[in-house]
Amino acid sequence: MAQLPIRQSRRVAAQKATLKLQRRDDASDTDHADDTDDASPPTSQPSSPDDSPKPTKRRKPPLKPSASTNLTPTTPTPRTHPPTYHHPPLLTASHQTALLTWYSTTTRPMPWRQPFSPSQQRAYEVWISEIMLQQTRVATVVTYWTAWMARFPTLAALAAAAPDDVLAAWRGLGYYSRARRVHAAAGVCEARGGMPGTVGELVGVPGVGRYTAGAIAAIVFGRAEAMVDGNVERVLARQMGVYAHVKERRVGEAVWEAAQALVESVAAGEEVSERPGLWGQALMELGSTVCTPAPRCGVCPVTASCRVYQEGYTLAMGGSLEMEDVEECGLCAPFEDDGIPSVPKRSKQQDISPFFATPANKTTPAPDARTLEIIISHARRFPLKKPKKKVREEETLVCAIRAPGGRYLIHRRPEKGMLAGLWEFPSHLLPASNDSAAKARKVEAVAYVSNLASGAEKKVAKGKRKREAGARHVGELGSIPWLFSHLKLTMHVHLFEVDDVDREGPGSPRSRWASSEDIDKESMGTGMRKCWTLIKEAEI
Repeated sequence: MAQLPIRQSRRVAAQKATLKLQRRDDASDTDHADDTDDASPPTSQPSSPDDSPKPTKRRKPPLKPSASTNLTPTTPTPRTHPPTYHHPPLLTASHQTALLTWYSTTTRPMPWRQPFSPSQQRAYEVWISEIMLQQTRVATVVTYWTAWMARFPTLAALAAAAPDDVLAAWRGLGYYSRARRVHAAAGVCEARGGMPGTVGELVGVPGVGRYTAGAIAAIVFGRAEAMVDGNVERVLARQMGVYAHVKERRVGEAVWEAAQALVESVAAGEEVSERPGLWGQALMELGSTVCTPAPRCGVCPVTASCRVYQEGYTLAMGGSLEMEDVEECGLCAPFEDDGIPSVPKRSKQQDISPFFATPANKTTPAPDARTLEIIISHARRFPLKKPKKKVREEETLVCAIRAPGGRYLIHRRPEKGMLAGLWEFPSHLLPASNDSAAKARKVEAVAYVSNLASGAEKKVAKGKRKREAGARHVGELGSIPWLFSHLKLTMHVHLFEVDDVDREGPGSPRSRWASSEDIDKESMGTGMRKCWTLIKEAEI
């Protein structure tokens, strides 16, 4: 791609580009911009005593100004560089060794991380772990993965399992469509004689995308294939100095191209080896534990190759991020200064990235706490974040209809859409214009349950009308808030009682009366399961 050339000649040209040091007109500090995507603000101290030199007797005050400080916005910070600026310095062998050494000494133990040994069983284990790890914390996945392997120890066992058993084992992980695709994929792979070992074949398996295919091919089968998840996107965007939305196609492809060049470099021409898998996992581990949205730059093993770290250091030293007389990269978005403070110290020219003009074994001096905070503040801005879409808010009535003997009416959701195929109590979505008052919700709930009973009566012969229409409203038991990735749902739980029911069913093949013991075993969404807990408490 034009945005990411790898050729040596262009890299030499980039090394000749220098920046003009610009002293700021004023040395006053300005506020850091709020970063709502991050879990915590930047630290003002290194994460480890070994991260920076020992403090001097007199320490500079923290960067946060007092409430009385009069802050004025600064002018935009020019940030110009040629396309070759995004050539990944991690292609240098010494930087690769630094990351792999760090990974070998700090990697977290996980049951699916095993010594390199290509096999179908390893492919199955890694595949399940990668699907479970999507948008789920490692600590949670360890528990679920262990239980899953005890229940479905092999690909063949999973392929032969009943769909409801698979959903039950997945219960609590969310994104239940993934469980369905995993089950379908197991059947496809088992029929073909096992899981394929190349990316081209793996992406044809249901539910296996580009990232998962690369992970299986590299970790299990030792092939030089890139694996780029959200953590790796963030790591490489900072390493390459890409200030853009990584989900944009051209930016994403540039990151993937860099990732592929890196893994091929690490593989060093070997068709099969453990190095591609170790490299991919090292990048993911770095993004998960160090190069997080709120980065811990003080303990990062590859700051010497990080464009963004060097930019932050340049800003801390009072420098500029502008290269003179260069063609703009065409990849980065306009860079606006949001108040990152600087510490002017020198007036001579300095490079935007010192590693351009120095040997690979020389690095930027270890920063003090104040400088490190500026570096972290700069790094937090990468990659560029898109404004979060406002989460849609909805309210629904969850109606638990209890019959004699402690049985409840449950419905099965449609086979497509959110929470497809899972069981739930009869539910009714409230209109967006509702006033959400308890009295109004009761009226809506009574009308909804009455309509359910009327529909069931149509199947009963004349003279055998059931009495569900006389369902008594016991009360509203409470409200359960539940957050999906795109939806904030409030479930208002209402309890009804009926005196008699048709034992053959409520009139729909997707509905049935179930005992408390049966409901405990059914596949339900986690939010609906919380509603069930509320209902059971009302029985006591």
